[in-house]
Amino acid sequence: MSPNFKLKKGHKYQWLYFPFLYSIGIVFISHVEDYKRLISSKVGELKHKKWSNKEILFQVSLKILHIFIFLVLPCTLYPVLNVISCYFLVYALTSLGISFIFQVSHVNTKTYFPKAQKNQTQEDQLNSDNFIHQIKSTVNYAPESKIILFLCGGVNLHIEHHLFPHIPYRELPNVRKIVKQTCKEYSIPYIEFDSYFSLLIDHIRFLKMNGNEN
Repeated sequence: MSPNFKLKKGHKYQWLYFPFLYSIGIVFISHVEDYKRLISSKVGELKHKKWSNKEILFQVSLKILHIFIFLVLPCTLYPVLNVISCYFLVYALTSLGISFIFQVSHVNTKTYFPKAQKNQTQEDQLNSDNFIHQIKSTVNYAPESKIILFLCGGVNLHIEHHLFPHIPYRELPNVRKIVKQTCKEYSIPYIEFDSYFSLLIDHIRFLKMNGNEN
């Protein structure tokens, strides 16, 4: 997903199997990554304040409640295989939808992947120019399409979505004009793809290219 990550042999074919990984994203995060975060107090490479025992107990209790409501309880009413199949189907469709809307905007050949300088953590670098980082590491797609704007909830205008997360998505096209002009004035890269499919193709191209680097 980034040129800064360690390349492994399996990455060579990631441009072919990525839809499968995207489909299990939510389940993997919910049932694997969340527990790793509770133990390590890290999100990716960034550490955060360690959670108290009370907070950990609360989070684990919610996980257990989730499993009981959506898996254990339905299994008392319907065949186990049907329940498990429906559970993973719902989350697979949700995960694919989220990934194909959000992921393509950040992982493509046009976005910037920062690398921490010597004696500087990645967190320090991001904090030093946060707004510029948001613009350079994100792209927009189908910016003129009202249908895509509605279906994606404004996330197709991903740059503005990051800069102004509290603004209603219907206002983002107006905000886009201001941001785009401001970037032009200050010579800040502002990248857009005319259509969603052109960005999706570029996303696949990036996965193939990045997975084949030596």
